[in-house]
Amino acid sequence: MAGVPDPLFGNALVAVVVPTAPGALREAEVKRHCAAHLEDVLVPARVEFVDELPKTASGKLLRREVQAGLLARAAPTGDADGARPAALQPASNV
Repeated sequence: MAGVPDPLFGNALVAVVVPTAPGALREAEVKRHCAAHLEDVLVPARVEFVDELPKTASGKLLRREVQAGLLARAAPTGDADGARPAALQPASNV
């Protein structure tokens, strides 16, 4: 999960999910699961589905790239060239 700017609360949590199969999950299902297993403040306000997460050569998650991709999508104009990290493009079949 990562935070994005929120006009009401300052920050809102976003879950970035890689589904095992296209259409296997819906946003409501992820939120319902989180609500059943997490504290209320940790339930994401939004769920984003991606094809893959950016990782280092040793397989560790590149959290800054995940955050940058979310912020680029949240920004009204995006970054200067409009590009996002390839791994954080929205899932094509969800």
